[in-house]
Amino acid sequence: MEALPSAEKLLRLALWLVRGISSRAIEALFSRHPPAEALALDRGALAVAMGLRPAAARLLAEAPEDLVAWARAVVEEIRVRGGQVLWRNDPMAPDWGPLRDPPEVLFLRGSLGAAGGGRDGGRAVAVVGARQANPGALRLARRLGHALARRGHTVVSGGAFGVDAAAHRGALDAGGKTVAVLGSGVLLPQPRRNRRLFAEILEANGGLASELPPREAARKEFFPRRNRLVAALSRAVIVVQASETSGSLHTARAALEMGRPVYVVAARDASNAGGRRLLAEGAFAVEDEEDVLEALEGGMRRPGEGRDEVQRLLDALDGPPQTVGELAFRLGMDPARVAGHVARLCRQGKVVFSGPGRIALRQLTGSAAPRAEEASAEGGR
Repeated sequence: MEALPSAEKLLRLALWLVRGISSRAIEALFSRHPPAEALALDRGALAVAMGLRPAAARLLAEAPEDLVAWARAVVEEIRVRGGQVLWRNDPMAPDWGPLRDPPEVLFLRGSLGAAGGGRDGGRAVAVVGARQANPGALRLARRLGHALARRGHTVVSGGAFGVDAAAHRGALDAGGKTVAVLGSGVLLPQPRRNRRLFAEILEANGGLASELPPREAARKEFFPRRNRLVAALSRAVIVVQASETSGSLHTARAALEMGRPVYVVAARDASNAGGRRLLAEGAFAVEDEEDVLEALEGGMRRPGEGRDEVQRLLDALDGPPQTVGELAFRLGMDPARVAGHVARLCRQGKVVFSGPGRIALRQLTGSAAPRAEEASAEGGR
């Protein structure tokens, strides 16, 4: 039988279960008080040590009298249901990389596969987009999920209707792994109409994950925080279709903030206005699953193809960081073509993200800026 966590971990979990208490607040508590002292503090002293706002302090005061026993019951319930609790910085926990506000715990049913397997997101790719996507976008999302899973990538999405569900389905069609990061608790997976999909994900050794209490119902305000976890668990984000108010924009911007590439299917219809906006913020344009796989893994190119364009691009980057849109304007090139070159140069380590959506030459000690001949040769590997 698996041993129960330490009292310190249980206190951390109990505090995390109280809405309004962040992982930073919990760290502040334990930076001021060793575990034995923290466990002995009353609610008022805990609130002060964590610097809680009045609303969170009231919720803490209303929590069960024995915080450790409360947390122990949650752990036991989720284990009975075949799940587990992954505490931040535990060996089995995801590597959240540069995420600014990682969760104190992640509740998991099933397996994360390759998601969160390294500071760059491991071998996992997120596919996100509109809930009310058009039929073409849904077909493409399913093809993307299938193609990525066939290449050994874990497909990460949010388990919602539309693009999310189609991407999960595509991965399942390919016999691959997929992870749904929920906007509800893992013991109350929502939306309810996707229950069959969630069951199939678990049957295929994929996973249902959430930072929310296991029986928490979905709420609109939870989705932006859920979306940042989708980005943090993935090495790249693909946006299939997004309006100007789409939640998938949160996922994409979280990825850009962490320096991870974002690929956008840049359809020009009104339903994809948000996707086109992302291109101006540093995302790369793609058309289909072949473009995505080439960008992620590197495609075969004829010797010398694009050499002059690559050198012009490298010369243009010899200065302050710039966006793809700015580079395209300066060079008189199509933004999608510039984005393709930048994606290859990022993989080769020749250029890096320097601030959200901005690209700069990587500073190489003791060597000149990379030449187009080198970039073209490496792009063909």
